[in-house]
Amino acid sequence: MGNNLKLSKSQRNMGIEYLRILSMLMVVILHCLGHGGVLKNLEILSTNYNIAWLLETACYGAVNLYALITGYVCVQSRHRWSRILELWLQVAFYSISLTVLFYFLPGYDTGKKDLIRVFLPVMSKQYWYFSSYFCLFVFMPFINKAIHSLSRLDHTKLIFTGAFVFCFLGMFAGHLGEDIFLINNGYSPLWLAFLYVVGAYLKLYPETINAFSKKSCLAGYFICVVCTWSSKLLIEKFIGKGSNLFISYISPLILLACIFLFMFFTQLNVNHGAEFIAKISGLTFGVYIISENHNIRDNFINNRFTEFVDKSWYVMIGCVLLGALAIYIVCSIIEGLRSSIFSLLCVRKLCERIVEFTKSKFSPFMKNIAQQ
Repeated sequence: MGNNLKLSKSQRNMGIEYLRILSMLMVVILHCLGHGGVLKNLEILSTNYNIAWLLETACYGAVNLYALITGYVCVQSRHRWSRILELWLQVAFYSISLTVLFYFLPGYDTGKKDLIRVFLPVMSKQYWYFSSYFCLFVFMPFINKAIHSLSRLDHTKLIFTGAFVFCFLGMFAGHLGEDIFLINNGYSPLWLAFLYVVGAYLKLYPETINAFSKKSCLAGYFICVVCTWSSKLLIEKFIGKGSNLFISYISPLILLACIFLFMFFTQLNVNHGAEFIAKISGLTFGVYIISENHNIRDNFINNRFTEFVDKSWYVMIGCVLLGALAIYIVCSIIEGLRSSIFSLLCVRKLCERIVEFTKSKFSPFMKNIAQQ
């Protein structure tokens, strides 16, 4: 969920910044519904169940949106290797500090294994998205070169081919218990790479977005969400058990919903409070890292919303939304403090110097190999 491009306020598409904020809020809502224990404690096809799953479906494409944003923003940007080092230090900072904090706090259980794993945030897979994004990041320069070498027709063919392989073949095979393309229902670098290619297409060919009005984009998003949600309820009504066939990152309907919502936000021309929004959107990755840290999740989110499942549907949904908003705000404040500390310590400059030093030592070696 990182951002590889530093733009001036005049260059920014503020709609993308708003979308980044909304997407992270959607991620937190998903965690409240899932980790919070709402979905697993509801009676199938009850009113509360149906409404909760409607909200779940509406938010399910949040991670896809982030990957689309990455492709849209980074396809024409300078690839800064120092950026991934910054993100790694950010993840390590929270992993180490939170683990040490909970290790010494009475009443909380933190094993010695956790103290070792925190130093390896990528390899230990503490955060699946960061591990997948790390893999995608190192290949971005090569992916960008490949994308720029394609004609629009070939780029279009690539997207439709990927959609057929991943969204149709992969989804149905996964439902049968066979992950034939190793995409793990979208929890993989391969799926993020595909979404990157889609986001890049929308950036390189803006006429694709302009072909749809904002109203039609919103309508397309809601239609896809309602169709996905309805398919789940219909399958459960006739089969009699839970089915998430079309509620998946790689679901064709979820992908379409994400693309429509993405196109809507790219067309927004809102510059009021641009500086504030840019700052808030810059905190979103930290919100994810904090809220998904297993110490925070296990002690403050897991099963914390089960008490609301027996309330009326609007009370239940209201508590989930307010809880998600509170988590988002608290995590943003913490991330703002972390960002200030890193700025005082000149962490960004340190990362840039490390990369420059590495390049100065590594580049001659690579040239020698290439010349042999």
